[in-house]
Parts: sequence; structure tokens; C-alpha cells
Amino acid sequence: MQHEKTIHLNSKIKTLKKMFYFVFKLIITIVILVYLLSLVPLNEYRHVLMLLSIKSVISILMLVIGQVFLLASRWYLLAKYQGSTLSISGAIYGILMSFFFSQGLPASIGGDAFRLWWHRREGIATDSALKIIFFDRIYGLFSLVILCLMSLILLVNLLGIHSYFISLSIVVVVIGGGLVLLFMPWQLGLSARFNLYSYCIIPKIRPILHWIIGIRDTLRKQSIAVTTALLMLSMVTHTLVVTQIYVIGHCFSPEKINMLLCFAAVPPALLVSYMPFSIAGWGVREASMVIAFGFFGIAASIAILVSLTIGMSVFAISLLGGTLWIMGGFRAAYRNRLNDHLI
Repeated sequence: MQHEKTIHLNSKIKTLKKMFYFVFKLIITIVILVYLLSLVPLNEYRHVLMLLSIKSVISILMLVIGQVFLLASRWYLLAKYQGSTLSISGAIYGILMSFFFSQGLPASIGGDAFRLWWHRREGIATDSALKIIFFDRIYGLFSLVILCLMSLILLVNLLGIHSYFISLSIVVVVIGGGLVLLFMPWQLGLSARFNLYSYCIIPKIRPILHWIIGIRDTLRKQSIAVTTALLMLSMVTHTLVVTQIYVIGHCFSPEKINMLLCFAAVPPALLVSYMPFSIAGWGVREASMVIAFGFFGIAASIAILVSLTIGMSVFAISLLGGTLWIMGGFRAAYRNRLNDHLI
């Protein structure tokens, strides 16, 4: 009886921690957005929005759908390598619904938690499912770091040396170097050293280090062709985001915003928005866009509206995932799975 009470209490504590973390991120998101929106007079937003065309909005939505296919392809390849029977159509449905959970719901469930359930529904073990999700994140982040290095070269050539660029370069190099050393499939003897050091650290941290060693061992067995394909898919996905921002930005300010400027300014802004400070990057993405575009003399109102338009376009596509979730019977399957676990 005491054991059951302890389990129930621990479950409540975990739920409260999740709620606190979500509320904390929600407050940060709201504070940043309110502050940014208050920087510019309302009339200026209205003036910029009048320049938005239906053709541009349709183009953005099509580019977001293209992202869905690319993300689904990357997920499919990663799952296939882990022995999953996930089909490409199942990956597309899964990505759309994960968009809904990460962008469309005012909750802390998250797209990754949904994808974990989706894999388990497909009969994949939890450990393998976690690896697939983790690899997906790593390839997305590593490819973005590569684009950021290219962007920094462009920024220095276009604007010269700036203290902001130096700070950003340090961040990019540190993140990129860490990913190369820890996760890229090269034999460097690091796994053996990690395994040796694991016996000298706190026991609670030891399983995490062993898990990283397992990740490295898995990636080392992966062929260079597969690694290259996954990185290329990821880079093209990020490039579609840059293209989306160019389409909207060029619509708002055709005399200032071009594709070269977007390739220079957008990847670093996306890297900052990757940091888990807010809900789905809202607020942080807008702030980083204001800073990045500000170096080129582009008004804050344009930068904010460009970012908000992209965010709303992704949200609109995520509603397709919500429709699939409700109308496709997946919601009922999820509830039945929960009931089975409770029984």
C-alpha cells in the first residue's frame, strides 16, 4: 500500500514539474511577443500587412508541405535503419500529426512524445524509438550548424567583423564541434574513453553516458552514404525555411530583402530559435529575426511580421495533422492504448 502511495506521489510530482515547465515557457513566450509587438506602432504593422499577397501565402503553404515530405523522408530512413516497418505514407501522417502536437496544441505534450507513441504503435521498442527521435534531432541540428557556418562567412563578407558575429561563431563552433565528436560516425576512440570515465562519475549520470556510447556505436555502423543523405535532406529542409522567409520578406520589402541576405541572416536566427526557451520557438524566433534583419537596416515590423507569417503557416498546416488525428481514428487508438496500460 505504501509502495502504491509512493508511486502515485512521484507521478503527481512529475506532472507538476511538467506543468511548471510549460507555464514557465508560456510566460516567456508571451512576454517576448508582447514586448516585440509593442516596439512598433500598430499603423506600421497594418501598412506592411497590406503588401501581403494571396500568391505569397499559397507559396509559403506549399513550401511548408514540402518540408513535411522532407522531414517524413528523413524519419523514414532513420526508422528503416533501426529496423522499423514504418512506411513513407505513415511517416507523412506522423509528421503532420506531430506538427499538430508541437504547434497546434496549447499543451506540453510535444511532437516528440507523439512520435514515441507512434513508433510503439508500429511495434518498435521504446529504446529504438528514442534513438530514432534523437537521431532526427541531431541531424536537423548538425545540418543547421553547417548552414550557420556558411551564413557567418556571408555575414562577415557583407557587413565586416562584428562582436555579435564573433559570439555567434563561438556558439556555432562549440555546438558543431560537440556534435562531430559525440555523434558523427567516425572511429576516434571516444567510446572507449567515455566507457572508462563513466566509472569515475556520479552513478545517476552513468546511464546517460552509456546511452551516448550506444548512440555513437550505432552511428559508426551507419554507412557514409546514409549519413550524407540524411544531412542533405536536413539541409534542404532548412533551405526551404530560408526560401519561405525570402518569399514573404521580398513581398514586404522587395528593394531590401533578397535571397543572399536571407541565407546570411536566417540560419543563425533559426539556430537561436532551436533553444528550448519558449513554446515551439514563438517569441525567440521573432526576436532573433529582428536582430538578424536589423543588421541590414530592415525595419523591426517587417522582421516580426515575416516570422509571424511563417509561424502561422506552419500552424495552418499543423491543423491538417489535427484533422487526421481526430478523423483518422488515431485519437481513439491512443485512448485505447492508455486504457490497456491502466488495466
